[in-house]
Amino acid sequence: MKRIFNLFRWILVGGSCVYLLLACNPDVSEDPVRFPLNHLVSQEGGYIPYSNLCSLDFNGDGYVDLMASAWGDYPLLWYENDGTGRFTKHVFNDATKSSTVNHYADADCDGDTDFTGLFIGITTFSFNYYQNNGSNSFTAKTLPGSATYIPTDFSVCDINADGYSDIVRIDAGADGLVWLPMEMDGEYHYVNTIGSDFTGGHRVCTADLDADGNMDIIASEYETDPICTITWWEQSGSGSFSRNNAATGIASPQFWTENVDGDGDIDIVVQSGSDLFWLDFDGEGVFTQTALFSSSDSFRTYPADYEGDGDIDFFLYLDTDVDADANGYTEHDLVLLENDGSTNFSETVLLTDMERSTICPGDFNTDGNQDVFVFCNLDYSLRWYQFRD
Repeated sequence: MKRIFNLFRWILVGGSCVYLLLACNPDVSEDPVRFPLNHLVSQEGGYIPYSNLCSLDFNGDGYVDLMASAWGDYPLLWYENDGTGRFTKHVFNDATKSSTVNHYADADCDGDTDFTGLFIGITTFSFNYYQNNGSNSFTAKTLPGSATYIPTDFSVCDINADGYSDIVRIDAGADGLVWLPMEMDGEYHYVNTIGSDFTGGHRVCTADLDADGNMDIIASEYETDPICTITWWEQSGSGSFSRNNAATGIASPQFWTENVDGDGDIDIVVQSGSDLFWLDFDGEGVFTQTALFSSSDSFRTYPADYEGDGDIDFFLYLDTDVDADANGYTEHDLVLLENDGSTNFSETVLLTDMERSTICPGDFNTDGNQDVFVFCNLDYSLRWYQFRD
């Protein structure tokens, strides 16, 4: 693998950080994958842990914006994109504080973006629906059942095809796997149990896996913690589900739904520890497991169509240095698993020696290529790195 850039070599001078962007191998003519430009968006003066990033078109102008949320007493931030990669920072009202795991959607169909947010602290938790009043000020609304059970994960989608965004969640309690329908008044009033035989959950996401027009649910269920079964809850319509097992014996799985092989069926991409694989769905209920990547280093996975060619690729953010550096942070590499369209994947190292950071892919300059936002936890800088062919 060719190392393209050596990113974030830090020199401490009088308590401040000086960045040196070092080209380890400047001859990149034979390799089209490169990061020639980076753009500083924000650098706060103190510790502001905005480490949860999400890219989406928040205001419906056709450009990909960035949402940033943080643990603790910090409100939600919106970095508004003008379409060229220049961003304007907006700070939302105090009602959005401490909401760290967020799903964004126009839930009540009134033309502006709402979000559902989960916060789990040391001794407290909250799970709320945040309704946008039309001027990007939010009202937090408590969800049914959220005062009793702590959700371990949730997903937002239109389960019953009525045009409103419903919530699917896994409760750490007796209800297990449930869904909350949004009513025509823009409120959530009650909880529906999906499967009485769901005994305890880990992760959940939603997709129309079998392309029948009904949203299905994919959830991991504990066999013996942390070993899980990945289950597919097939919807027959009107919120009625039947259970199928997609894979068993998977340790602490993270997963995503993507059409990896371009055959029209939605597949399941799974990360378990330092192994990445995909469950190829045949459209009839059979899943075939195929390896994608394995490493002795831990890593985080970000699916994205890097080149805009219709094939799903993967960004991998690897912990490459077990021992912390002089600043107490572990160094990381950013690796691209590129799909050739026939599910043959090649590895390319994009950025190396990154200090501990959070990343978020998105096409931030509207050129058809996936760029990457990087929030660095060392100097609290927020930058985006521009991909060029």
